[in-house]
Amino acid sequence: MPRMALGGLLPSVARGVAVRGWPSPFSVSHGTLSDHPPLYDHFPAERRKVPYEQLWKEGKKTILKSAEVVERFGTTLDPEAPKIDLLLVVRFKPDEPTAIVRLETKAELVDHLRTVYLGSRDPIYHNWHRYVVCSDDQIDANIDAMAELLLASADV
Repeated sequence: MPRMALGGLLPSVARGVAVRGWPSPFSVSHGTLSDHPPLYDHFPAERRKVPYEQLWKEGKKTILKSAEVVERFGTTLDPEAPKIDLLLVVRFKPDEPTAIVRLETKAELVDHLRTVYLGSRDPIYHNWHRYVVCSDDQIDANIDAMAELLLASADV
């Protein structure tokens, strides 16, 4: 795979990918809650005296609805992206040099999308309450179809 500087990834013209969705819940670490006064009301009282470094080390989280977060920061979420020029998948591999690498195959992108897929397989999201029932085969088919569309429409 060729390695390139970020400047070498110029946006392409999207050819058919349209992303639609709804804002999902946020899983917010207690360290983040302690850092952001607008979210402090959601910081569990029993955790407020835990040393700061320990909050980050433990990684405990609070689940917040999207509406709670945007209301606290006085903003909005637009869950629609009619055009995608560039998809940048960030992953941490300490044994590899830091680089931006263009993904060349659908199999590579599918592998990355599976690691970041949020939805019916993740217990903090919608299927936790069994509102949405979807087979793993259908989820895999959707990931495969999205990878194909993304590769045809954007630099990945």
